[in-house]
Amino acid sequence: MDIEQFVLDHEKEDKNSLNYLIPELILQRCKRQAAAEGAAMGEARGQAIGEARGEARGEARGEARGEARGRRQTLELQLEVQFGKLSPKLLRTLERANARQLERLAIALLDAGSLEGALSAAGLHRR
Repeated sequence: MDIEQFVLDHEKEDKNSLNYLIPELILQRCKRQAAAEGAAMGEARGQAIGEARGEARGEARGEARGEARGRRQTLELQLEVQFGKLSPKLLRTLERANARQLERLAIALLDAGSLEGALSAAGLHRR
């Protein structure tokens, strides 16, 4: 027999009788357990989703940083080959450059007559 049905069958009984109280208490306990289990499952699912999203974001950031570092190192090598040893100041400028500036510098290097010209074309004026 189902607990809820038992409660319905006996709801007209005296509220202090065991025939009413025991099933009612069991039903309340089952509802509390179900709510707790549901909350735990929801929390676990939310945590798993959050961890997966965080991991994906972390991977994307790491990949972007790695790509930027590789791009920067390639440009540093190209600049050194074309214009000689790079100053620490220029290396810091390249370190602060964003992806768009690095891309413009790579393009400017193709026909740059001078280091200053390439940096200027990329929007990386030396300070």
